[in-house]
Formats: sequence, structure tokens, C-alpha cells
Amino acid sequence: EMNIPCNVEFKHSTVFLNELQKAGKLKFGHKSELNVTYHDSCHTGRWFGHYEEPRELIKSIPEVRLNEMELNRENSSCCGLVAVFDDRNTVQYTAIKRVKEAEQTGAELLVTNCAGCASQFNTCCNAMKTNVKQIGIAELVAKALDLPTEDNSGKILGFMQNAMELLKDSSVICSAAAASVMKKNK
Repeated sequence: EMNIPCNVEFKHSTVFLNELQKAGKLKFGHKSELNVTYHDSCHTGRWFGHYEEPRELIKSIPEVRLNEMELNRENSSCCGLVAVFDDRNTVQYTAIKRVKEAEQTGAELLVTNCAGCASQFNTCCNAMKTNVKQIGIAELVAKALDLPTEDNSGKILGFMQNAMELLKDSSVICSAAAASVMKKNK
């Protein structure tokens, strides 16, 4: 679209990991009975149509059961993070609603493949003190491969708190900017 030559193929990490799994290149060793649910992010889901790849990848991990939320695939709810620029109450409400939906599946883990969704649900799960914990799909795969992982929930919580403080006036700024643009376009 921008007429910039590029000979590089881009893939989402979830798509790439699923291709590796299908080719038999991922040897899952860690076996732990887990009930998980998967959140379809706006970016990889609605924008790029990657609904089945993450599910295939999750289902390929031994003893991991995928329990679907009522709203999934193209009907999935947004995590709500994008609303931070307009309405902070919507951010919290949307995340809480989605985490409650994850709880209803009986899942122990809410699997995400988007950093924004991960930080949103990580913060929300911790604040709600729910039994459901957020995990990125790459971390879930790493654990199944017996690779070391690091708990970044403290870092994520700190980042989210700092981001919310920095963005506290963003809705006022965005509303003023939108009003200015609309006025110019009249």
C-alpha cells in the first residue's frame, strides 16, 4: 500500500509456532493437566483472521484442555485496553466482564497472544484476586517445552499503573482534538 519494496514475510508468533508444531518441530515434554481458555485479540483475530492457529497450538499441548468462552472468535469481546484514551471506566468494566467470562469456563489460565491484552488481563486478574491467571501463548508453549519462563506480572502491574497515570488526562485531550477536527471539517 505504501509502495515500499519489502522482501520479508511477516507472521504473528502464534502462527509461526503453530506451523512449527504441525511440522513436528516442537517436542512438548512438560505434562500438566490444565484447563485453559483463549482470548481472541482484536489484532490477530478480527484484523488478521487468525482464529484457528492459536486453538490448534493450545490443543496440541499434552493434557491441556481448551474451554471456550461464550464470546469467541469473531464474536469475542475486546479486552478494553484501547478505551484508555477515551473512557477509563470502560477499560475496567470490559476487562472485568471478560475475566468473569473466563472464570465461567472453569479455566485456570486465560491465554492471550497480544501484549496489550496480556497486560490488561494480568492487571485485572490480580486486582480481582481471581483463580484465573493470565498467560501469554508463547509462555504456555515454553512451559510445555520445559523451557524456563519468568513471572513478569509485577513488572506489568507497574507498567499499567504508570501508563494510567500518564494517560489520566488523555480523554480530555482526545475529546478536545476530536472537537477541533470536527469544527475544521464543517
